[in-house]
Amino acid sequence: VTQALNLNAGRAPRNVQRLPRFVANCLALMLNDELAVVAHGEGFAQFKDEEHLETAQSLVTMRFVDSLGIVTENYPLNPNGSPGGITGLTTKDGRFNVLMPHPERTHRIENFSWHPEGWTRSPWLRMFENARVWLG
Repeated sequence: VTQALNLNAGRAPRNVQRLPRFVANCLALMLNDELAVVAHGEGFAQFKDEEHLETAQSLVTMRFVDSLGIVTENYPLNPNGSPGGITGLTTKDGRFNVLMPHPERTHRIENFSWHPEGWTRSPWLRMFENARVWLG
């Protein structure tokens, strides 16, 4: 799939902070959890053709969703504008995962330039904790 995929500039301005929601559907992340995003610039998943987009569906690990949990392509809920709300893909063997929302930039609440009042920890921290548990 990677030979048939380009990651281009998205609809959002470079490094914009937004709180659209995702559904993560891979066990290494958090199955069906909805998360928030920060840094976003590139990340528009442009596939070579419809056949390659269809092939990639089984490799999708994250999608942008609206407030009802429905996959969206609409800006600003989907800042990169990727088809089918795609914002994360993995390899066939699952050993490599590419995520366009950059969770490594927001693993601590202090890394957010803004967050909803009441947040005491980053929702992305759980992904790293799960990875650590999985590694043993």
